[in-house]
Amino acid sequence: MELFPGIIDKVKLGKFKLEYIIRRAVFLAPKCYYLVLENGEEIVKIKGLNYDKMKEKLAAKGASPFTFDDFKSLLTEKAKLELTHEKWMKDFNSTIHIKETSYNLKQTSNKRSLIMKDGVCVNTEPLVYTQDNFELKDIEEIILCEAKVVDSAEENKETKQEEEREEKEWEEREV
Repeated sequence: MELFPGIIDKVKLGKFKLEYIIRRAVFLAPKCYYLVLENGEEIVKIKGLNYDKMKEKLAAKGASPFTFDDFKSLLTEKAKLELTHEKWMKDFNSTIHIKETSYNLKQTSNKRSLIMKDGVCVNTEPLVYTQDNFELKDIEEIILCEAKVVDSAEENKETKQEEEREEKEWEEREV
């Protein structure tokens, strides 16, 4: 069964490549997700954390890494999972130091507003910047906002052209 006939081709230039067929997934934040593929394979990506290396270290200690359900539980309000990982740092003398640091894994709302239902995140909405603060807006308001910015830019351009004309007239009068 082909999902989107004609647009998926891993060889042809300009076509999409089908990377995964996902059975279950949790997306906590940008670049932070846990996928369970159709074939049972699990893929975990966490920005700033090498999950595979952490998994190896935990296995060596006899501990188990977190599961899909652990990751899913992070969708509840104020839930977090504290992990430790190695961080490599270089000092001013170009000496590399390896330091064990903590890493708090939790959902973030720095780019999107979380929509909670019964204490669980069920969706997100985009944050739109206004001059006063960040607030949610529907698409019609965004378009109106953009139109005002364009109008404002046109007004500024016209004002600047008018000022340049007046300045030129003054220069001509002085000569």
